[in-house]
Amino acid sequence: MWAILVWIIIGGLAGWLASVLVRGSGSGILMDIIVGIVGAFIGGLIVQLLGGTGFTGFNLWSFIVAFIGAVVLLLIVLSGWGMRPNESPVQSKSPAQPSLTLFERLLVSLGLAETPPAPVYLGNPNAPVWVDLHTALYYCADSDLYGKTPGGKFTTQRDAQMDQFEPAARKNCD
Repeated sequence: MWAILVWIIIGGLAGWLASVLVRGSGSGILMDIIVGIVGAFIGGLIVQLLGGTGFTGFNLWSFIVAFIGAVVLLLIVLSGWGMRPNESPVQSKSPAQPSLTLFERLLVSLGLAETPPAPVYLGNPNAPVWVDLHTALYYCADSDLYGKTPGGKFTTQRDAQMDQFEPAARKNCD
């Protein structure tokens, strides 16, 4: 009975501290206990492979071993190790979120860095558009005013965007 209580207490503390370090906050009491207990097993294996003594009871060394193992467990889980991305034959129009390395995610979770802004979908860069030079708007090929405003010109969407023209319909051309 005493051993189970020791595992729960040390596991909970080590799991919580590892979650705070890796994720920026705890994962809930039950998940922190589970992460800490599994981390104690992993930490014990790591320390034994390095020639040391693993989990030995209710003491500081056992807490350190459990903490190291919990951090390793969370880093493996959060890095997506062993998981395959969902491959969909349909391409999404929204761009992929920036992928961060494990070190970058650690810096973000510690509050030492910020995640970069998500890329914005700017439409098909080679789509032909009609630029109205008087209003600084551009019109897509399916628009009623495409090619009809006086003093305009044809160009590509990329060139119109580079020249700071805005889409007339407030959405980019596809």
